Amino acid sequence: MKTIKIKGMNLTKRDIDELEHFQGNLKDLPKEDFEKLKSRIEKNGFAAPIFVWANDGVNHILDGHQRLRTLQTMRTTGYEIPSIPVVEIDAADIKEAREMVVQFASVYGRTNEDGFIEFLNLAEIPLEFAQSEFRLPDMHWDGFFESYKAEPADGAQGSREIDGSDFNAFAHRCPKCGFDFD
Repeated sequence: MKTIKIKGMNLTKRDIDELEHFQGNLKDLPKEDFEKLKSRIEKNGFAAPIFVWANDGVNHILDGHQRLRTLQTMRTTGYEIPSIPVVEIDAADIKEAREMVVQFASVYGRTNEDGFIEFLNLAEIPLEFAQSEFRLPDMHWDGFFESYKAEPADGAQGSREIDGSDFNAFAHRCPKCGFDFD
């Protein structure tokens, strides 16, 4: 039987000035995405730790570059940024640390549109809100709203478009995907 190696980790807090960018130009943060991330941090606070490789007294960021960039910019506009949660992750050397940067930047799971609608229904999150506030690369927003109109049953009078603000207004819910309909 093979055993999965568990990396050594340490949860701590660090001032944002103690963290060093390590990914170079691997990813960009367009203004629209910056605004979405800033909005989420303003609403929910800083909720996910930055992953770092602490090597020779330098905290190299493995995951969390865009969150750090956003916090740094927010600080320049008057926000107070206290020490943030950091997870120190062991790496044997710089090569392994850089492999982790790419690993953390990778997206292995894909957003399923039916599952997405089901999740939004359960969480009572309006579809329009999700579109405006989150960056979901797997979602093809063009035409997405059209595909989720409630279709009339045979003999029914017209159709009703889901406005996304009140999913509880529907009479029935599909037990498989959670789609609400009259």
